[in-house]
Amino acid sequence: MSARIASLTVSARASVALMLAILPVHSATAQASDRDSGWHFNLAPYVWLPTVNANLQFSAPSRPIIGGGGGASGDRLVRISNEIGPNDYLSDLNMALMVAATAEKDRWSINADLMYLSLSSENSTIGSVERSPQRIPIGLQASLGTETDLKAGVLTVSGGYEVLDSERAAASVIFGARYLQLDADLDWNLQIDITGTDFVLDRRGRTSRDADLLDALIGFKGRVWLGDSQGWYVPYYVDVGAGSSKTTWQAMAGVGYKLEHSDLLFVYRHLDYDNDDNDALLQDLSLSGPAFGWSFRF
Repeated sequence: MSARIASLTVSARASVALMLAILPVHSATAQASDRDSGWHFNLAPYVWLPTVNANLQFSAPSRPIIGGGGGASGDRLVRISNEIGPNDYLSDLNMALMVAATAEKDRWSINADLMYLSLSSENSTIGSVERSPQRIPIGLQASLGTETDLKAGVLTVSGGYEVLDSERAAASVIFGARYLQLDADLDWNLQIDITGTDFVLDRRGRTSRDADLLDALIGFKGRVWLGDSQGWYVPYYVDVGAGSSKTTWQAMAGVGYKLEHSDLLFVYRHLDYDNDDNDALLQDLSLSGPAFGWSFRF
């Protein structure tokens, strides 16, 4: 018998708090007149408070209705929406590691950003079960406890060329790629079995899935000085790409203050994925929130 297909939407609300990272910060570098022929590096310890939103799709075991025409157990597509905000993220965070580096020589730069995030949300709730064209809403009261485990690794590598370096501003064009590796597990526990016209989803179950996405990207980064002292400035970064995903983009902007060998920064960063493949694990994913950092130049 052919596999039966259904879809399940799960909503999870949890929280996000401090996340330590080492991220590339587009801090103030030497002016063109002061630039030598050697290499220069930037590293910035960060505290990031992002909100994480994810919409994932799984395959889940099911069984036919007794006396409803028969049929073997099949797979059903399961959708998961996770929203994690800055209130109780530490209780859901298993591990967070973010390391990045920027190396610059003359007008060229090399940038690498590695992020690993492991979350376990015990406050997930199943929103609906769907087997086209039927969709069965499930209220929050029907859930006895649903847990979502999410592990994500993101590596962004790019090269850059500085196209503007003046007393007021600097800008570089960047080009590279971003790789996402995603592992997700879902354990659901409902009060009753979910019964459709020709399928039954057991009240308890577990499923898992993984995905790998590779996207080419292009963008720009730089800074704009505020006033004449060249102490305060606005750092910015934007990239957009496509490939395995429909689109992926990242943006950062804020305010920085230049010290002798370092910079103090307050920025807002957003990372986003969108996919139009209905059979893919990742439908959409975003991380967005403020960050505080201290960028060291050497």
